[in-house]
Amino acid sequence: LTPEEKVRQVFIRFLIYQLKVPKSRIRVEYQLSWNNLIRRCDILVFNQEVDPLVIVECKKEQQEINTETMDQISRYNLKLKVKYLVATNLDKTWTFEFDQSCNRYKPISSLPLYTDMI
Repeated sequence: LTPEEKVRQVFIRFLIYQLKVPKSRIRVEYQLSWNNLIRRCDILVFNQEVDPLVIVECKKEQQEINTETMDQISRYNLKLKVKYLVATNLDKTWTFEFDQSCNRYKPISSLPLYTDMI
């Protein structure tokens, strides 16, 4: 178990048991192609129509969450166009929700329950 994988597994449990995300709506190491390069989202959550809903980028526990991390997620999101972006190292979690009224992502305190996300 790598340090990043530990964070991923803990966050997946949080999604399932706290936010009530169905296991069938979670994908790990989701592969996408961008600029002829293969990239992988650590965690991708889908809605009921199987459209991407949440991108989660996991960093090992002591690794800083910063604008570089958010840039990485934003590149993934150019292709996926999700409603929520999350970066976590378990100690710190940055969460953003797309606000259609101003056409940008705004910080939020945490992800809502799955039923409130969809």
